[in-house]
Amino acid sequence: VSPSDEPNLFQNLNVDILEVYALYPFHGTFQQLFNGSNIKYLRISGGDIRSDVSQSFTGTIRRLEVAKQASALSVQHFPVYPAHELIINAFYIIDFNDEHPPNYVNLVEIRVYSPDHIPANAFRQFPNIHTLSVSTDKDIDPHAFDGFTHLEKLTIKSAKLNLDIFNSLPNLKEFETNIEK
Repeated sequence: VSPSDEPNLFQNLNVDILEVYALYPFHGTFQQLFNGSNIKYLRISGGDIRSDVSQSFTGTIRRLEVAKQASALSVQHFPVYPAHELIINAFYIIDFNDEHPPNYVNLVEIRVYSPDHIPANAFRQFPNIHTLSVSTDKDIDPHAFDGFTHLEKLTIKSAKLNLDIFNSLPNLKEFETNIEK
């Protein structure tokens, strides 16, 4: 998507799957770009597409995945989008203690890669997600997942895995790991 492109580029589009790679920040908003569209699965990766929840939006986005490099899981990096389900796919997260926690009512899944240690309460701002994937080059604090009450599926790729993490996951149904040495 070029910065000079039409802000209503995908307006009234009706497709099952659409993948958008934004090389530059988009000058319009998500609401302008997809207004009136009916998309079952939309994946946006690369640059930023702003969201303005005060703008009217008549489209239907069933599932939205936003994939990008960011330093934190925050609304500055991952705005609130008008989609039924939101998946955040974040690379190189280093700050897990954002002072302004996002309020995602539609967030169902988070996928995180961090080159650093995953600290205690790293995901406390997202207690209602159902699926979490964490990949790190370091270790994960045993209390990193404290507070999850709805987490059903957890995937961990870590150099070190402490089994105490399971003590705070009462509803976990599925666990997958790839322990690398």
